[in-house]
Amino acid sequence: MTAARPTRHCSFASAVGLLAVGLMLASCTPWPDYATGGLAERHPIEWRQVRTVQERYNALTRIGADRFYPGRMIEVRNLINRAMREHEGGLPNDADVTLSIAAELTSLVEADMHKRTANFTPPRK
Repeated sequence: MTAARPTRHCSFASAVGLLAVGLMLASCTPWPDYATGGLAERHPIEWRQVRTVQERYNALTRIGADRFYPGRMIEVRNLINRAMREHEGGLPNDADVTLSIAAELTSLVEADMHKRTANFTPPRK
């Protein structure tokens, strides 16, 4: 007598099918952009230092610094977001260091904008 062959419960085709379905479902998940979309941005915190740097950042945005220094302004925004996340995550020392870097970079942009507006002469008619 010949021994019966054990049956396979999972074939190669069904394994590939399961993998394809898994990949399709994973691609349906919306992922936030870099340094956005976390709980720190959705739930503002009462932290006076971050509010001060945010107000300075908003003032720079209102006068057009994001057009003249887009990379620096994006970096400041990302640093503010990181500091908020670190603060929410219970890392106050890291948050203070990150926020001081953001404040220093904001000061540099403010100085550059002051130089830019001081040298500006309106066109004559």
